[in-house]
Amino acid sequence: MLTEILFLLRILVIFLLFSCNNASPPPLPPAIKYPPNKWYDSTKAEILRQANKAIDSTAIVKEEENYRQVEMFSKGNLVKLEAIRDGRIIYDVHYANNGDFELRCERLCDNGGASFEGIVYKNEFYGYTLNFYCSGQVKETYFRYKSKTHGTLTKYNEDGTVKEVIDNGLPDLMEAPMPDIFN
Repeated sequence: MLTEILFLLRILVIFLLFSCNNASPPPLPPAIKYPPNKWYDSTKAEILRQANKAIDSTAIVKEEENYRQVEMFSKGNLVKLEAIRDGRIIYDVHYANNGDFELRCERLCDNGGASFEGIVYKNEFYGYTLNFYCSGQVKETYFRYKSKTHGTLTKYNEDGTVKEVIDNGLPDLMEAPMPDIFN
């Protein structure tokens, strides 16, 4: 019994310490701020709001040597999944609207910071996808609609200056209707 309580407390502490940053990533240079940025920021905030519920149960869905995946529930609803390797969270997913929306974060940096962040709706990526340097600076930004990359892929140097811009075409999809988390 004590072991189970200690395990749940450990999971709760890990959740509180290493959940996706509630703050938005560093602002993008004005030249690449697309209209969907407002959608991305508000959708991300709403996913985090909905996922920030008291955890009342957990389930280990995969466990191997030095690796485990833990699902976290609130009142029977899945609100978060964490992949933990060697005691450090390397991947986490926050869920909203009964799992229709997800905020996926990959944490490959030793400091626990996000190295990747993107929003998923019904198993398809939408809006900005962001890759980060371990310093927290944006490394790449690109836009996805139904998991396909559209518009420009912008790569940045670690000092924030633009390194390269690649045109992926299909700019009309940048204006396509995005999934609405509020309905």
